[in-house]
Amino acid sequence: MLPTSASDEPARPSALWYALGAMLIVGGAAAFVISLGVEGRRIENRIGGMARVTLPEGGVVELSQAGEQTIFYEGSPHGGPRLAYTEIEPSLVVTPRSDQRESRAAPLEVRAVEQVEAYPRGAVNGLSIARFDAPTAGRYRIDGRLLPSDTEHPDAVLAIGQLRLQQMMGRWDGVFGGAVAATLGLVCGTLTLILTFLVRRRQFTTRDD
Repeated sequence: MLPTSASDEPARPSALWYALGAMLIVGGAAAFVISLGVEGRRIENRIGGMARVTLPEGGVVELSQAGEQTIFYEGSPHGGPRLAYTEIEPSLVVTPRSDQRESRAAPLEVRAVEQVEAYPRGAVNGLSIARFDAPTAGRYRIDGRLLPSDTEHPDAVLAIGQLRLQQMMGRWDGVFGGAVAATLGLVCGTLTLILTFLVRRRQFTTRDD
């Protein structure tokens, strides 16, 4: 059989496919970086908007939404009291407040966190120590104390709000979605580069029927 001429051979893919593969990889990486920035600002705004109270004085906080609330202890990463969750959690008392019959409101159940979450906020770090369920939006009285043996750091700032860091990080419009986009971009871009290279080098062949 006579060899086929160059005109009978299938055309090799354009070098633009290399550019397409590179664009997929870079685009996926850019989507991940953007998602980090968006998620960071979202978490920062949520943290800044939480209600705060200082122990042992306690105080009344205003919760804008009903549902599960997380209590974070905000302390210096280089010092502050040593928190023992089994000791500090029972000392926290959360009582609903209203303009009428404040003294009759029963304290809510305060439970320990299933998994500790943390966040940085300026010179302090927030550490989740307890959760409770707010039946309605409104005012709640927070009382409690630190460990009885702790006398060097008598005050503690608590931040209260609906903040679940792991759930926020797992949203499609956050870091999770950016990670998926980066993975797809890397896989598709790499495959595009490899296939383009093989075809252009005539190492990718097809069989005639």
